[in-house]
Amino acid sequence: MKYEHNDINNLDAFNLNIKEIWEPKIETPFGNMTLNNQKVIYSIDGNKLTPLGNSRSKQYQLVNPIDLFSKHAKKLSEVSNLNLSKDNIEIVDNVYDGGRKQQRSITFKDMIVEDVDDKSTIFMKSDTYNSVDMSWMFQNHTGGFRDSCANGCVFGGTRLFHTKQKHTTNLNIDAILKQVTNIISNWDSNKQVIKQYQDKKMGRREFAYILVNTICKKINKLNKYDGIEEKFGVNKKLLGYFLDKFDMYSGSLGNTVWAGYNALTDYSTHVNGEYERNGVIYKMTRANASPHTARMKREDKILSFLNDNLFLTFLNTGFNENQLSDVRSFKIEQYLN
Repeated sequence: MKYEHNDINNLDAFNLNIKEIWEPKIETPFGNMTLNNQKVIYSIDGNKLTPLGNSRSKQYQLVNPIDLFSKHAKKLSEVSNLNLSKDNIEIVDNVYDGGRKQQRSITFKDMIVEDVDDKSTIFMKSDTYNSVDMSWMFQNHTGGFRDSCANGCVFGGTRLFHTKQKHTTNLNIDAILKQVTNIISNWDSNKQVIKQYQDKKMGRREFAYILVNTICKKINKLNKYDGIEEKFGVNKKLLGYFLDKFDMYSGSLGNTVWAGYNALTDYSTHVNGEYERNGVIYKMTRANASPHTARMKREDKILSFLNDNLFLTFLNTGFNENQLSDVRSFKIEQYLN
């Protein structure tokens, strides 16, 4: 089913009656049985329950489409500088396979991301994909492009943000939608900086070198008799988080400063984020601070990083010979083991 309209709050296409049942009782040729430690997602039509896909473990997180797209609309509506009037946005809602898969595409006609030629203009666009039967991972493409697909590709333009994640308990929809909203709302005021970030190549080693000398640098002040001695170290867990996210974003955004920027903002929006390395799960803690307070502190750290002389030198002029020599000899693994 395809529904084209221009009302950000019109969610009629996603008003699907879906229910999650934990350890349901089912009928089998051998009698009734309980699916222990399993959940099943059902489509409800009157008294009829139709299972949507196979049973799944407790790690599975249902993302109900009506909740997802309602949150997306709400976050966009809360941004004062976004023009969400009906003459400025175009929305295409798609529902496939009886409600198992959903997609919403929003185009903002007052935000020009890229002029292709005299006859063609690419506007800011945000495409979100979701499923309730595990056939699609949750996915969002945001940027200036003509079309996108659930396989992770965009066609004809530039992608500013992309995420593709499984429906597990680690999937944080609110944090992802916040990232998407921030990119859209900041485009007009920051488009030159964003384009610079996109165009500047940056490898994993260069990113790590800047991180260990800035936001991941630890300074421990030690009492030495009557004086104070500073000892420098590296926050290895934080470094691992940034590099894990850089690897994730660079897959779709390339080895660029823009991929690094997305890794940084992932840290500020996902206040309870985590990553896996060598089979170990590392959880980013917030020291008992509220999510709002933790987010503000992390945003301050990122702002400090973006204004640091080392980062700005790399961005604007490139490293000098001594710094390039340091980067070439820099060994990431010594800070992650």
